[in-house]
Amino acid sequence: MTDSTLNVLERTETLRECRDGDFIPAVLYGSGFEEGKSIKVQRSSFMQLLKEQGESATLWLQVGDQKQYALVKEVQKNLMRGEVLHVDFQAIRQDEEIQIKIPVIFEGREQLEGKRLILQIIKSEIDIIGKANQLPENVEVQVGELEPGGKVVAEDLVMPEGIKLLEDPEETLAIITAPNKEEEEEEATEDTTTGDVATEE
Repeated sequence: MTDSTLNVLERTETLRECRDGDFIPAVLYGSGFEEGKSIKVQRSSFMQLLKEQGESATLWLQVGDQKQYALVKEVQKNLMRGEVLHVDFQAIRQDEEIQIKIPVIFEGREQLEGKRLILQIIKSEIDIIGKANQLPENVEVQVGELEPGGKVVAEDLVMPEGIKLLEDPEETLAIITAPNKEEEEEEATEDTTTGDVATEE
């Protein structure tokens, strides 16, 4: 992962006051912060971090003149609106071995669509373990050459050096299927009914 630096501030106000000020309330805990340190992070900065690195990002937190390496341990959201309500940061060492979940990116989906095949994803995240400063943001796997009945299993994933996959090697992550006869007939019907309709003058 690319290690970003996120400026955070100590938090003394209530959670509501913090959110109303366009900040996200957070806590930093772990080695050196056993009792937990109440902090806040600017919403726009944190959302950009999530966009670039996901919800298991490793980063530097700048708290005044103190800098601490940390892991985004938990992101609490409003289930209805998807708004981030609170963040837990865990203080770690760069060479510390930690376990996180990362997304699986299925490459070649457009090739499957061209063959009128369907990618059915069973599991889109996997557990891995490795040193904090070596953790990948995601792992990619090619699916474009697969045929109906083909599948992607955990052992198909190629892990970077030093990273261990914590999944059953035979666990199915995705399977390739073909549209059934009814679906093909529906698509054919839609194709024949689309287009411009001529009108009489």
